[in-house]
Amino acid sequence: MRATAPLATLILLSSLAAPAAAITINQFDDFQDLTAMGWTKGNASSFPPTVIPNGGPTGAGDAWLQNEAFGGGGPDSKQVLFNNAQWTGDYLAAGVDRIDAMFFNHDDQPMYMRVALEGTSGQRYASTDFFFLPADGAWHAASFDLTAASLTQVGGSDPLNTVLAGVGELRILSRESTPGWRGDAIEATLGIDNITALPEPASLFLIGLAAVCLRRR
Repeated sequence: MRATAPLATLILLSSLAAPAAAITINQFDDFQDLTAMGWTKGNASSFPPTVIPNGGPTGAGDAWLQNEAFGGGGPDSKQVLFNNAQWTGDYLAAGVDRIDAMFFNHDDQPMYMRVALEGTSGQRYASTDFFFLPADGAWHAASFDLTAASLTQVGGSDPLNTVLAGVGELRILSRESTPGWRGDAIEATLGIDNITALPEPASLFLIGLAAVCLRRR
């Protein structure tokens, strides 16, 4: 007689076979584990993103991620970093419509922050409008909507929903002139903290309203 695995064992094996990381609502990168949490500039970089253990938005003990760009040419010339680990996957199914982050400009020139997404087949979208990051020595809260009204197609021909249903890479970059996939080649040091995946404010309102109705029932 052939033995049959218990249902619990099958469920466990299925979970182990599933991807180790994928986008979820409220995904929160705060770097308190003192790792870069998958954020990188690629293997060719000589100056990968570095975790600084103090000086984040809440001060002492608040870790943050530092990303340096040196201008000119080469893998460290542009102000850009990317993640193809926990920020990949189906944003539509996860309900992620917005990315919030905290930024700090450590140099004497402003930066122009955007996010960009690439689908699994190479289609790309980037923030239509930049978030202006002044060189004022302060942390600033930025918000990037992931909607057709807020993103511009910068590669491929697939519609936005196709990309959002299968994101293979998320980028954070400074790019002034036009929406794009590559950051500006500038000499600048960027601080990043509290990168968060969220629904749009309207979705948050509906979720809160539903919770109130459930409590009343």
